[in-house]
Amino acid sequence: MVKVGVVGGGSWGTTIANHMALKGINVDLWV
Repeated sequence: MVKVGVVGGGSWGTTIANHMALKGINVDLWV
C-alpha cells in the first residue's frame, strides 16, 4: 500500500494530490 503526503493546497498541490488519488494512491493533503 502506497501512502503519499502533499504539503501545500494550492493549485499544483491539489492537482497532484487529486491525480494520485484517482490512481488509487492514499493521499494526505496538508494545507
